[in-house]
Amino acid sequence: SKFKPNNLVFLVDVSTSMKHNGKLDLLKVAMINLVDVLRDVDRFTLISYATDAGIILKTESNLDKEACKSAIKGLTAGGKTEGTKAINRAGQAAMDFFIEGGNNQIILATDGAFNEGASKAQKLSAKYRRKGVITSVVGIKCGKFTTKEMTKLSEKGGGNFVAMNGIQDADEKILNEVKLRSAK
Repeated sequence: SKFKPNNLVFLVDVSTSMKHNGKLDLLKVAMINLVDVLRDVDRFTLISYATDAGIILKTESNLDKEACKSAIKGLTAGGKTEGTKAINRAGQAAMDFFIEGGNNQIILATDGAFNEGASKAQKLSAKYRRKGVITSVVGIKCGKFTTKEMTKLSEKGGGNFVAMNGIQDADEKILNEVKLRSAK
C-alpha cells in the first residue's frame, strides 16, 4: 500500500559487448531479484535490443513471475547497439499499458554508448517523460564516457543513472530506483 502500481518496461542491451566480463549474467541476476518482489498488480515488459529491438514478454495483469524469470534467463547477446530505436519501442510499450497515477517507467540496462549517438535518445526520453513515462538507466560496468552519456539520458527522462559494477549491486540498486519512482 506504500507504492503505486508499476508499469515497468525493461529495455535490455543484448549487443555483443554484453557477452564480456559477465555483464549480461549480472543483469539477469538483478532483474530476477526484482521480479521476486513485484506484485500481481505490477506490469512487466521485457524488450531486448541489439541490431533490432523486439518485445520478448509483456504482462498486462496477473503478473506471472515464472514466465518473467524464464524470459530473462533466455536472453543472449550478439549484434550492434541500436539504442535510440529501442527507446522509442520501449516508450510505445509503456504507453500501451500506461497506468494512470502509477509508476510508468522504462529501465534501460546497457554497458555503453549507442551506435547512432545519444542526443536523439535523450530527446526521445524527454518526449516520453512529458507523457508521464520516466526513463532510468542501469549502467552495467560502464566506463567514464558512457556513464556521463547515460546519466544525461536518464536526467532527460526524469530518472536516475544506476551503476552496477558487481554482484553486490544486484540485490538492491534496481529495486531502490523502482521504489523511489513508485512511492506514494
